[in-house]
Amino acid sequence: LRDLIHKKDLRAEKYFMKAESSVIPALIEAFHRGNPDIRKSIAKILVMRKDRHITEPFIKLLLKDSDLGVRMVTLRELIRAKDPLAIEPLVETLSDMKRAGYVLRYLYDTKARNPILIDPLAKVLSEAPEPRIRKRAISILEDIEDIRVVGLLIKVLKKDKDRGVLYDA
Repeated sequence: LRDLIHKKDLRAEKYFMKAESSVIPALIEAFHRGNPDIRKSIAKILVMRKDRHITEPFIKLLLKDSDLGVRMVTLRELIRAKDPLAIEPLVETLSDMKRAGYVLRYLYDTKARNPILIDPLAKVLSEAPEPRIRKRAISILEDIEDIRVVGLLIKVLKKDKDRGVLYDA
């Protein structure tokens, strides 16, 4: 099993998602020895497993990984799973306006659409100095089917001064 993880074999991901909790030590070993690609695979596996009392500490470590790609894959998987663990790191990441554009582009490209994104994106709309970042937030919001999005877009129409942002809203 360890070899499958290290080779990034998709069968390993499927197996580990459904296997008993006794496989967790192999995942932990791979986590500590693995390169960023292996840690991305582990992020997918850990988010999908049901034994969160065991996996949650490792998910939190992955959210603070030194590799930005690992953090983004972990965050994306949490958003896809509609997991509340995604909210805090998402808000933290989006409040750093230097990284917000990258994160929004990543969320847009991976089609991560989920109502848990609404509040963090609302913060981006009200605080992002660059119109391109606000426009990207709008492009993600418009694909989320939630009544709160309408209220946010109305606020944008009332307050934003940028023509491109207003057009997108």
